[in-house]
Amino acid sequence: VKLESINEILVMYQAKENAADQKIAALNSIHADKIRALMNSNQLLKKENKQLEKLTKEHKRSELIAQLQKDVADQDSIIETLRQICVQKNVSDDQIDNQIVSMLNKGPPRIRAPTREELKMEIKKFKGLLEQMKKKINENDTSNNNNGQKQQKEINNNNKQENSVIDQSVHSEVSESLDSNQNLVRKIEQLINENDELRLNLKAQGQIIEKYEDQLMLKSDEINELRNAKTDYVIINRKYETLYYEFEKLKEETKMKYIMNFDKEVRLDEMEIINKNQAENMKMQEDDLKMEIDSLSQQLEQKIREYQEEKTKSEDLQIKYNSTSEKLKQEEQKTKEFSSKNYYLAQENEKMQKQYSTQIASLTSQLKEVQDDYNQIFEERKILSQELKNLQQINEKLTEYQIKTQNLLGLRLDGQSWDFGKNSEFILEQRQLKQKIRELTLRELELQDQIEGLKLEKKLKEQRESAQTMLNKNKNVNMSMEQIKKEQINQARKEYESKITQLRLKIKNLEDKNQQFDELMNILASNIENKDQNSDISISVQSLQKLVQKENSSLSSQGNISSGISKFNSARNSFKAYESNSSIENILNKSKNYKNKKALLQAFKQYK
Repeated sequence: VKLESINEILVMYQAKENAADQKIAALNSIHADKIRALMNSNQLLKKENKQLEKLTKEHKRSELIAQLQKDVADQDSIIETLRQICVQKNVSDDQIDNQIVSMLNKGPPRIRAPTREELKMEIKKFKGLLEQMKKKINENDTSNNNNGQKQQKEINNNNKQENSVIDQSVHSEVSESLDSNQNLVRKIEQLINENDELRLNLKAQGQIIEKYEDQLMLKSDEINELRNAKTDYVIINRKYETLYYEFEKLKEETKMKYIMNFDKEVRLDEMEIINKNQAENMKMQEDDLKMEIDSLSQQLEQKIREYQEEKTKSEDLQIKYNSTSEKLKQEEQKTKEFSSKNYYLAQENEKMQKQYSTQIASLTSQLKEVQDDYNQIFEERKILSQELKNLQQINEKLTEYQIKTQNLLGLRLDGQSWDFGKNSEFILEQRQLKQKIRELTLRELELQDQIEGLKLEKKLKEQRESAQTMLNKNKNVNMSMEQIKKEQINQARKEYESKITQLRLKIKNLEDKNQQFDELMNILASNIENKDQNSDISISVQSLQKLVQKENSSLSSQGNISSGISKFNSARNSFKAYESNSSIENILNKSKNYKNKKALLQAFKQYK
C-alpha cells in the first residue's frame, strides 16, 4: 500500500513538474515579447528625439543669424554717427578710415578677408577717383579748345603728379589710361563686378561649410547614440543572465517545496477546522460587544442632547447680552446729547424763573393730595397684611387635609380591587377642597399683585417728595423735574424688564414640564392594556390631564403666569404623594401586559 501511494505521489509530482515547465516556457516567451516591445519603443523614442534636436538646431541657427544681422546694423549705425561727428569737427575722411581699420584689426595677427568697412572704403576711393578723372577730362576738353596742345600736355603732367600723391597702388594704371578715359571706366566697372562676385562666392562657401558642420554634428550624435545603445545592450544582457540564474534557483526551490507542501496541506485542513471554531466564538463575542456598544451609544446620545440644550441656553444668553450692550450704548449716546443740551438750557433758566414761582404753588397743593392718598393706601396695606396671616393659617389647614387624603389614597392603592364608584362622596370632598385651594391661591396672587402695585406707588411718592426737596433747593426746577421723570421712567422700565424676563423663564419651565407630562401620557397609554387592574393609574392620569387643561385655559384667558405655576406645582405635589404611597415598580410587576417597563421607569425618573 505504501509503494502504491508513493507511486501515485511521484506521478502527481511529474505531472505538476511538466505543467510548471510549460508555465515557465510561457512566461519566458511573454518576457521576451515585452523586451522586444521595449527595445522597439526605445528606438522610436530615439528617432523622435533626433528629429526634435534637428528642429531646435534650425531654430537656433535662424535666431543666431537674426542676432548677427541686428549686431551688424547696430555697428553700422554707430560708425555712421561717429563719422558725422568727426566731419563736424573738421576731421578728414582718411584719418577716420585709418582709425576704423586700426580698431577693427585689434587682436592677435591672423589671415583674414577684408572687412565690410574696408571694402566700403575702397569703393569710396574708386568713386572719388572716377569723379576726379571725369572733371579732369572735361577740363582737358575745354583747354584743348582754348589753349592748344601745349597746355594739354602740362595739364596731363600735373594730373599724373596729383594721381601719384593720392594712391600709389593705382598710379601705374591711371597714368597709362589718361588718353583712353573710356577704358578706365570699363576697368573700374569690371573691378566692382568682380568684387560683387567674390562676395557671392564667399557667401556660398559659408553656406556649404555650415552644411558640412551640420552633417558632422549629426554623425557625432549618431556615434554617441550607438555607443549608448552598446552599453545598454551589455547591461541588459547581464541582467538577463542574472535573471536566468535566479529562475533556475527558483525552479529547484519549487521542486523542494512541493514535497514539503504535501504535509502542510494536511496541517492546513486541521487548522481550518480550528479556525472555524474560533470564528464562531469570535462571533459570539462580537454580538456581546455590539450590545454593549449600543448601550454606550444611547448614553452618548443622551449626553449630546443635554449638551445641545445647554448650548442653546448659552446662545440665548449671548443674544440677551448683546441686546443689553446695544441698549447701554444707546443710553450713553443719549446722555451725551443731554449734556450738550444742558448748556443751552442753563442759559434759558434765568428767563423761566418767574414762571416757576407760579408753578411751585400748584405743586404744593398737589403734594398735599398725594400725601392723603398715601395715608389711605397705608391703612389698606395693614388690612391686607392681616388677610395674609389668615390665608397662611388656612394653608396650614389645607396641608393637613392633603396629608390625610394622601394617607387614604395609599390605603386604597395597596389592594388591587379598589372600586372608584363606591367612594364617590370622598371624591366630592376632595374636589371641593381642590376648588377651595385654587380660589385661595388666586386670592393670594391678586393680593400679591396689589401689594406690588402699592409698593410701586410708594416708591413714586417718595421720589416725588425727593423731587420737591430738590426743587426747593435748586432754582432750575423744570430741568430737575424732567430729569427725575426720566429716572423714574428708566427705573420702571428696568423693573418691568426684570419681571418680563422672570415670566419668560417661568413660561419655558411650564412648557418643558408640559412636554414631559405629554411624554408620560403617551407611554402610559401605549403600555396600559388591563383597565381592571390599573384603573387607579388611569383615574390619576385623567385627573392630572384635566388639571393641566384647566391650567392652560386659565393661562391663555387671564394671562396670569404665576397662578399657572402654583397650580402646576400643586398638581405635581399630588402626583408625588401618589408615587410615595404606591411605588411604580410594584405596579409594573403586578401588571402582566406592560411591554416597555424600562422605558416607563426612565421616564418617571426624568420627570422626578
